[in-house]
This record gives sequence, C-alpha cells and structure tokens, in this order.
Amino acid sequence: MEDFNKLKIEKENKVSTIKKSKIISKKPSTSSVKPPNLADANLEFQKLKRLTTYKVYSTERKMKSSMKKSLKWLKHKW
Repeated sequence: MEDFNKLKIEKENKVSTIKKSKIISKKPSTSSVKPPNLADANLEFQKLKRLTTYKVYSTERKMKSSMKKSLKWLKHKW
C-alpha cells in the first residue's frame, strides 16, 4: 500500500512540474509582442474582395443558365 501511495505522489509531482513548466514557457516575453501588421490586414482585405468577386461570377453564371433554360422552354412551348 505504501508503494502505491509513493507512486501516486510521484506521479502528481511529475504532473505538477510538467504543468508548471508549460505555463512558464507559454508566457510571452515583452519583446516578442508585435503591433498588428497593416500588410496582413491588407492581404485579408484583398482575399475578401477576391472571394466576393468569385461569388458574383458564380451568381452571374447561375442567372445566365437559368435565363437560357427558360428561353429554351418558351421556344419549345410556343
């Protein structure tokens, strides 16, 4: 029984030291904190614009195909 308790205590100590070391290593130093980069914001904005144009092209294609189908239907119907 004593061996089990010793193992349990040793495991808890190892876990606590591991947790402490992880917490300490995760703290950012003041020199590594950088202000937001404006170039990154510009890249995100350009990506957003590009995706929006893709959506517009997709919508245009759907509208054109729908119009073509309806015109074909009208021609065959009348």
